[in-house]
Amino acid sequence: SNATVARLLASKVVLVTRGWIGRAVDEAALNKALFDREGVEVIGVVMNKVHPGKLDSIADFASRGFERIGLELLGIVPMENMLAEPTLQQICEHIRGRFLYNESESRRHSKQVVIGAVSSANLFHGVKEGTLLVVPGDREDVVLAALSRSMAPEGRLLAGLVLSDDLRPHARLLDMLGQTTLPVILSPMDSYTIAQKIHSMTVKTLPGDTEKIDRIQGLILRHVAIPRLLEKL
Repeated sequence: SNATVARLLASKVVLVTRGWIGRAVDEAALNKALFDREGVEVIGVVMNKVHPGKLDSIADFASRGFERIGLELLGIVPMENMLAEPTLQQICEHIRGRFLYNESESRRHSKQVVIGAVSSANLFHGVKEGTLLVVPGDREDVVLAALSRSMAPEGRLLAGLVLSDDLRPHARLLDMLGQTTLPVILSPMDSYTIAQKIHSMTVKTLPGDTEKIDRIQGLILRHVAIPRLLEKL
């Protein structure tokens, strides 16, 4: 267990828990009991993924709840949706795909996934920036609509295009896609399986995710009492 590892390393511990007050205090109490049994000092707790609009109220209630079990609240970090957004590279690996074009843009984030199951005329209604479009390659009307949108001034509306079922559009249409900056991925899976797999992904921050790393560092500096944490270490 983590408690045993901490004991073997002669390490102090900071607990990190999710941002629901009752559940967070309960989980911290259970974990603290385990660390206490191993003789490991728990120096405090940080709440993570807290609703940004409730930071002050949750901090007030949570700090009192943690104090009752002998823990100090060292920080309360708000939810940051961008950190949960997968990159196109992560998605490509997860759906057993490969880039046909613009792999250099593989660090783009996917904010939402849309399956091209409607007519091309209605495809982009309500679609927000950072959308990943998933469509069988033989739906050439939808692929052409995506191509047109990627060449428009608001071209970054689409994060990328996934061609499902290992189906490619007509060679001329493929060549036209290759002349844009739109990342295009080919996957052997069907569209709905691709969407399910993306929605169920566990998104991790990797060494190359510099934008996410900068955001995480900023969140920690603003919302965690670093001087107090170092003092307790």
